Amino acid sequence: MSEKNRFEADGMERRLDGLDRPVFRAFPAFSWEKLLIALIVIVAVISRFAILGERVMSHDEVNHVVPAYTLSTGGGYAHDPVTHGPFQFHMLALSYFLLGDNDFAARVPAALFSVAAVLVVLFGYRRYLGRTGALIGGLMMTISPLILFYGRYTRNEAFIELFMVLTLWTTLRYLEKRDEKSLLILSAVTALQFVTKEVSYIYTAQLLIFCGILFLGDVWRLRWDSDGEKLRKMGMIALAAFFALLGAALPKLLGGEGDPTTAIKLASLGVAAFGGLILLFVIVSTVRKFSWKPFRDMPSFDLIVFVMALILPQLTAMPVSLAGWDPLDYSANGMLKTGAVMTVLFALSIAVGVWWNRRVFLRGAMIFYLIYLVFYTTMFSNGQGFFTGVVGSLGYWLSQQEVKRGGQPLYYYAAVILPIYEFAALFGTILAIRFGLKRRSFSGRPGAERVSETIRMAGISAPEETAGDDSRESFFSLVEISGEEAWAAEVEAVEIDPSDYGALESALIGEIDSLEPAEIPVPPATVPALALFLYWGLTALIAYSIAGERMPWLGVHIALPLVLSGAWGFGYLFETLDWKKLMSAEGGAAAALTIVALYALGGVLSPFGTGLAPFASTDLAGLKATGLFACSAVALVISGFYLVRTLRRMGGKSVSGFYALFIGIALLVLQARTAFQSSFVNYDQANEYLVYAHSSAAPKVVLREIEEIAARTGVGKAIRVAYDNDARYPYWWYFRDYTQKLDFNEAATRTLRDYDIIIANTAKDAKLLPIVGDAYYRSEYMRLWWPNQDYFRVTPGGVWNAIVNPQMRRAILDIWLDRDFGRYAKLVGSGSMSLETWEPSAKMVVYMKKDLLRRMWKYGDAAATVDEGGTASFPDEKFTPLNPVFSFGEAGTEPGKLNRPRNLAIAPNGDVYVMDTDNERVDVFNGEGVFRFSFANEDHGGFNQAWGIAIDEDGSVFIADTWNHRMLKFSAAGDYELEWLANDPTGATISFYGPRGVAIDGRGRVYVTDTGNKQVMIYDREGKFLSKFGSVGLGPGEFDEPVGIAVFADQYLAVADTWNQRVQVFDISGETVLPAPVYAFEVFAWYSQSMDNKPYLTFTPKGDLLFSDPEAGLVWEYSVSGELIRSFNGAGGGIDMLSMPVGLATDRDGAVWLVDALGNRVNRFILP
Repeated sequence: MSEKNRFEADGMERRLDGLDRPVFRAFPAFSWEKLLIALIVIVAVISRFAILGERVMSHDEVNHVVPAYTLSTGGGYAHDPVTHGPFQFHMLALSYFLLGDNDFAARVPAALFSVAAVLVVLFGYRRYLGRTGALIGGLMMTISPLILFYGRYTRNEAFIELFMVLTLWTTLRYLEKRDEKSLLILSAVTALQFVTKEVSYIYTAQLLIFCGILFLGDVWRLRWDSDGEKLRKMGMIALAAFFALLGAALPKLLGGEGDPTTAIKLASLGVAAFGGLILLFVIVSTVRKFSWKPFRDMPSFDLIVFVMALILPQLTAMPVSLAGWDPLDYSANGMLKTGAVMTVLFALSIAVGVWWNRRVFLRGAMIFYLIYLVFYTTMFSNGQGFFTGVVGSLGYWLSQQEVKRGGQPLYYYAAVILPIYEFAALFGTILAIRFGLKRRSFSGRPGAERVSETIRMAGISAPEETAGDDSRESFFSLVEISGEEAWAAEVEAVEIDPSDYGALESALIGEIDSLEPAEIPVPPATVPALALFLYWGLTALIAYSIAGERMPWLGVHIALPLVLSGAWGFGYLFETLDWKKLMSAEGGAAAALTIVALYALGGVLSPFGTGLAPFASTDLAGLKATGLFACSAVALVISGFYLVRTLRRMGGKSVSGFYALFIGIALLVLQARTAFQSSFVNYDQANEYLVYAHSSAAPKVVLREIEEIAARTGVGKAIRVAYDNDARYPYWWYFRDYTQKLDFNEAATRTLRDYDIIIANTAKDAKLLPIVGDAYYRSEYMRLWWPNQDYFRVTPGGVWNAIVNPQMRRAILDIWLDRDFGRYAKLVGSGSMSLETWEPSAKMVVYMKKDLLRRMWKYGDAAATVDEGGTASFPDEKFTPLNPVFSFGEAGTEPGKLNRPRNLAIAPNGDVYVMDTDNERVDVFNGEGVFRFSFANEDHGGFNQAWGIAIDEDGSVFIADTWNHRMLKFSAAGDYELEWLANDPTGATISFYGPRGVAIDGRGRVYVTDTGNKQVMIYDREGKFLSKFGSVGLGPGEFDEPVGIAVFADQYLAVADTWNQRVQVFDISGETVLPAPVYAFEVFAWYSQSMDNKPYLTFTPKGDLLFSDPEAGLVWEYSVSGELIRSFNGAGGGIDMLSMPVGLATDRDGAVWLVDALGNRVNRFILP
């Protein structure tokens, strides 16, 4: 070797052996590499286990932790595809057994598997990433925000994380070694994927397609008669693939979003089968030409046949669906059909596997199905689990593709999740692609990256192709030492362990004399490591972007291969940099000057981002902007000048490497910060995009309060708690062992009064308030929130605005860097981006019984005093179970059917006019409920949520057309007569605002509740304005949401003052048009301000007042003096019968007619 080459190689050896140097001379075996590995492992463990149990169990976690708890307590487990495979439930049950059932124990399995994935990359991938690349890969796995967050989350992703890196590792290992052990490991890992989550089908498809690409490359290299023959065969394969894809796409192309017809399914199957026939022809003709032997010698062929034979029965749901059957049909007939298909596929699987390699396949299949049986049958205690696993998993997954949960845009991962969280991995992947293209190193020799660079730096060249078989290659065939031909000719072809870096480097740098010929190392066969990582990342991005469900946790499956390809890119960068120059004074100066120049550039640009351009103003703010710009510009010019001089001395190649390293380190640091923020700062907040339905911290706050109350009152877990179907997440888990708990759905009944604590969605508040009355304290909390979803509305114009608008750029940077939405909220004019006002969100209401809290203070703190006003009390509802004597109506849009009717009126001839609000018409029935006709006012603008209706003594029909903000008059036959607006001559009321109620007295005065304007308007029968009264307030004659209105004997006018929760009665007997307030009485009703809770009133013939309480399902009867007489259910029956009585009226016989908007019925009652 020349002196020059020997000198350069000596320098390379010193640089590359830095990882092998001991950290302490006293401990020579403890190298820097081992220290770095130890630090990465320690950080991985701490980051996965620190405060692991603090975060509230999220919505999706609850679906896993509760069934696992049931399993751990002896309740068994039955596989349900909705919650994915059984593996996680068994791991959680084991964790509960060892550590107890708590939040920490529930997340321990995910944390352990996530750490194990880091270890696999650190130690298993050294051969495919190089030592430096493996260290960087372990570090990137540790600080990946997605991988870290879901390594602390009770979902399947952490388990799949480990199984994926093992899948890629075993694939590369088999391509390198072609040993049975690799296939058996792959069999076990594939089985674990299938017992964990349905993404196993995507993983297996990715693996088979990649091996298929390798196989085509191997086939291309066979000795064909001509290039034309090769091209024809490849063209036919491409044609077969086209028809297969076309067949798969036909149902969507021809059937649209709905279920495809049988004809479309048959056409799809026929097109795909035609592609299969073309492929079969290619296979048969190629095998006839070459025989099976060259194919059996291809490792890609082995992997395709082995994996396909293993998982073929798992595809049973596909042919079952194509046959028009339901794979989720678990009836005897359904299972018989599906079982027949499954049997055929099992037989085909065994036949293919045995034909390929009987011994290896049977051993692999035994491993696969032993794992499969153990988990899906729950240790052989649930025989049907095997069937639901083979058929139900894929069947359910296919059925869910049309659900499109979350409805995320196609660019969700590529433009939202990855740029926000995995930017360092993306940059490393870009480096990997660049280096791969430049060096043609998408395939490489395991463990030889450092060696190949040593060869290059020492002036040694290697040919592009190497001779020899897959496991043996001569050293001379790999390297050609310039100027040393005679020496090289004496080197014999020998073999060594390719991971023996030191021996190989010694041979390359001139110490060949000290080695015997048998000790000279030979690098191993080429494997497509980088190609596999890049392919896996790209196909994962495509697959999960077009899949039906696009959720943040699926980003883990895209991030993992990006981390590996990024580690490859960073590793190559680190190993090829000229560290001598970078670590010199020039390198340090370049780094410092770059930082100064960047800050100076920021100072130059910052005034433009604030809207204060320099030199544009002489006020204080303008002078500050000018000063900042001037100082920064000077600093930028000076630092830029010296930076350019320094970089010229370093040389072009060193400069590009220096800045790649500079950017890479900066991004790795920022990504570590992002991971820390998302997992340890914002883990219970909505400003992260990592979780979809994300629990706030409040459910645990409430839980701690309940536990304290239970402890201080001495009842412990016997405290009586009730929660609805929304609060079930997370309280299904947190109340798992409470002995007196109630899980109720929509039906909030008065049995809830037996419970000390009631937790529900705030949407149920209106139904709960009439039940709890004054007996409970009420608190409201944030239960669940979703990430900001403005990215749904991204447009090219919006993107351009974000680029050119400096304030928007700054706002987006705030979100990207700190998850701070403050600046962005101001720019878009949103008031719902602070944690207090966040939308979208779901709140919960918590009711705590006052008597319970009194007991807590009495027994828990003798010195405390209690306001006696807090004593629990329920209103005396004087409920009378009444049933309607007559009822008619059914839901629908056809003539005579009802759709959320809101009111009714009784005509002088006994006909019933029903305000069929959501059908936007009036339906007319006779007194026996026979439909007569309807009218919809189509020629005069139709109705828009019309609620109010009244009928005059001559049969004229008056309608309050609520959201058209007008009054209408029709004849008894439904003919349009006139309409009017507010018609206020004073001009004070320009327009009605959502009028909802109308009543007519014997003098022809028409009273209209102008609900939104908080007043009552008075007109004559022709719409002429007479007077008005009322304003917003609590005093006599003041209103807050007046709705129902009724007249009695031209003497009294009653108004439902809804939000003031009272009825006001006015005297209209005088000659003056303006009514005089008589009295008002409060009611235990109308708690909600929802759109449904709009009550109406009517008088009985003797002057008692009836009014509806829609969300309580009740009708209340009061005397004219305000004394409660009775209440009854609007649908009849018990007090908790589901109903929503709204409009009501009495006929001449004293019978009460009302509409039940919930039941789409009209009910007639006879009062006792």
